[in-house]
Amino acid sequence: MSFLSQEDIDAVLTNAEAAVSQLVAATNASADAAGAARPIAAGRAADSALRSPRLQRILSLDVPIIVRLAMRRMKVSDILKWSRGTIVEFEKAVEDRLELMVNDKVIGRGEAVKVAENFGLRIATIVDPQTRIRSLGD
Repeated sequence: MSFLSQEDIDAVLTNAEAAVSQLVAATNASADAAGAARPIAAGRAADSALRSPRLQRILSLDVPIIVRLAMRRMKVSDILKWSRGTIVEFEKAVEDRLELMVNDKVIGRGEAVKVAENFGLRIATIVDPQTRIRSLGD
């Protein structure tokens, strides 16, 4: 098994960010140019970057995502007083959106939903793909 160095990962993430930018630009230009030819060169460059083996290795990685309900600070002495049934109160309204995080960075917000017998998150807002890519490398 071969591993990527941090420099390799940084380079791949930079290339991925550039590829996503090119795809977004090509898509926007295509949508804006009613009847005009699609920017083929930009699309091909982005497609090529997205097919690189190094990028595919990064894209196939499983990364943990976190849905954060709330956060607060407490003294250790208060935490040691907890027992079964203790309720810890947070200064967040029940109707407030939950934070969707990757690599300890908030990338979106959403509402809790029930999916069969599981918990899910309906994404209401999310950052652009370039920002999501950057959140993986920081």
